[in-house]
Amino acid sequence: MRGLDLNRVTVSLMVYLFYLASLTLGPFDFSTTAVTGPIWMGGGRVISDVVQNILGFVPLGILLHFRMRPDAKDMGRKWAWATGIAAIVSLLIETIQLFLPARVSSLADVLSNTFGGGLGFWIAWVVAYRPWIVHLRPHRRTLTLVGLAFYIVSLISFFIWAAPPQTLKGWDRSYPLLIGNETTLDRPWLGKIYFVALYPRVLRTEEIKAQFQAGLHFNLDVHLKDAPIAVYAFQEMGGTRIHDHSPVGVPLDLEIAGPGNIMWIPEGGLQLFRPTLVRSAKGAEKIAQRFIEANAFSVAAWFEPKDDLQTGPARIVSLSQSLLVRDFYLGQEKSEIYFRVRNRVAGPNGTWVYLKTMGLGLRGQPIHVVAIYDHGTEQLYANGILIQRIEMGGGLALIARELKIDPTSRWQSGLLVLMLLGPLLCPWVWLTDFRKH
Repeated sequence: MRGLDLNRVTVSLMVYLFYLASLTLGPFDFSTTAVTGPIWMGGGRVISDVVQNILGFVPLGILLHFRMRPDAKDMGRKWAWATGIAAIVSLLIETIQLFLPARVSSLADVLSNTFGGGLGFWIAWVVAYRPWIVHLRPHRRTLTLVGLAFYIVSLISFFIWAAPPQTLKGWDRSYPLLIGNETTLDRPWLGKIYFVALYPRVLRTEEIKAQFQAGLHFNLDVHLKDAPIAVYAFQEMGGTRIHDHSPVGVPLDLEIAGPGNIMWIPEGGLQLFRPTLVRSAKGAEKIAQRFIEANAFSVAAWFEPKDDLQTGPARIVSLSQSLLVRDFYLGQEKSEIYFRVRNRVAGPNGTWVYLKTMGLGLRGQPIHVVAIYDHGTEQLYANGILIQRIEMGGGLALIARELKIDPTSRWQSGLLVLMLLGPLLCPWVWLTDFRKH
């Protein structure tokens, strides 16, 4: 029986490590050009990241406890060994993430994971020696079935919750339209911006290509025929007001908050060379209302980043109230473009599920970007080419996005299905032999 118990724990460890690798290293698109060095405690670390990293390694500590079987005499030594193993596993993961473009390596994660492994080992030690846990042993089969039933119900409930098309009804119509920063002035974007247009509908591929082929400067015939709800050409050549050229509704002009931080480009365009903010004087109600009614919108922009080192992500265009609450934004994080939209699945900050490019490589030259939201589906075009797309309307696609698994890849989709069915195929792994030993 003792050997059987150890085998069960060993298999549980193998299953756990499989899940851990899938969750932390996917998608497995390794590239030597992705090595940028680990981040220490910065990089936008928040409490939720630390908590997730700790909880993710607690099972490792628990399983190592039942694999090592410590007693009162060697508890301290084996706890140190388990904590060290957690540190080594975490350090290995973070090192591999250096070669994954979709991942960010952080030494803060190593500390959180190591703490989680040690905490899990200690929790298992405390619980395993409590009399009440011994009384649960005869009911192990019942507890396993209850756990499986809870898993199945939770999975079905999630798919039902994620199935309906995502709407924009949670948007706030009073948020201003912003260019180059947040209202809190702590997410500045630097560079040249030539054109911004917003549409209460999905731009067709041919329209996007026509915009790109028309070039980075305003073309009346090309840009106004698509009936944008707001359009800015940055051709004022002076002053602090940027005019809305859209023929739809009352013009929503923008004001430059720091005129000493900008420079007008003679051939057309605005250069932000120091942190500033360009914003509408009032809420962008005409934009938000039309977007909500259509449950779809497009944002098109011609811009040239100052460099590929900007983080935050740095805000290029957004409807936002503050750093933590927004309707949408288009931003830059180093050499990638981020598109976040507020809805039920993505959350009030649009950060739970979002769209980002992978391997775009902004190189300090003009780029034409179009971000599209269509009933829960998001798309990003760069220079007339579709480069990224996700769907929020389906549970499987949502889970795949959260786990950074490409649902269009056959083998990665198979991996996702295996991960979801794993608890159903291995019920005997669910309840390790919690008993006195």
